[in-house]
Amino acid sequence: MVNFQPVDLSESPNVNVSNNAPLTEFLKLVGGLIAIVLTFILVTSLVVDAAILLVPEKLEAQLADTLQPLIAAEYDVIPTDDNTQQLFNGLTHPLPNPNAYTLHLVNDDDTINALTTPGGHIYLFTGLAKKLHTNEQLAFVLGHELGHAKHRHVIRSMSKGVIIGAALGILFPNSNAVGDGIGQLLNVGMLNYSRDQEYEADTTSVDLLQQQGLDPAKGITFFNVLSSIRNDGSTSILSTHPTDKERIERLEQYLQSQS
Repeated sequence: MVNFQPVDLSESPNVNVSNNAPLTEFLKLVGGLIAIVLTFILVTSLVVDAAILLVPEKLEAQLADTLQPLIAAEYDVIPTDDNTQQLFNGLTHPLPNPNAYTLHLVNDDDTINALTTPGGHIYLFTGLAKKLHTNEQLAFVLGHELGHAKHRHVIRSMSKGVIIGAALGILFPNSNAVGDGIGQLLNVGMLNYSRDQEYEADTTSVDLLQQQGLDPAKGITFFNVLSSIRNDGSTSILSTHPTDKERIERLEQYLQSQS
């Protein structure tokens, strides 16, 4: 009969025994990875923001010349009506280079949107234009997009996306699951930056309306129209855009600070 003696594996130098549960070790690893990625996002954002100011606007214009035909081909661009064009021209007048901005009216009643592309090209969709009730609301939308263009938000976001995407491709070349997961973290990590861009564009629009003798308080009633369209009930932290309520409150505070 063979007698087996119990062996204390923790005392064996050749056996790897952890006092921590595997799940705890995994969570620590994931937490460390998240911290590294978020730190990388922050540093990259700061570096890109500083570096983009050193990039001549002529280079951005060259990029726009390349992209513009491709973008325009996706939309049914129609002539802009005189009232909208005059409002747009007036808003661009105080900007350092008024001729650097171009307005395009897109014939698409199903799309309630306006957007800015590199080189100061602004697209207003008829689906949004037809929902606006006053010149002040229309001017606020146009001024907001001019704010994005003025502060070069588009090229900043594009640069960050390219740099961070390339870095993730190097870090996780063969792991789609990990890459997708980190991609979701990137979205969360850059929320505040995107929200700050929106606020900056909003306040720029308020300034442009004031310079044109338009009432910005009437302009921000645009958000009431927008809320009635989409019945905004989203949780702001889960969106790259602040909620309409947040934006109205912040703009009202900004207007009070200007008075």
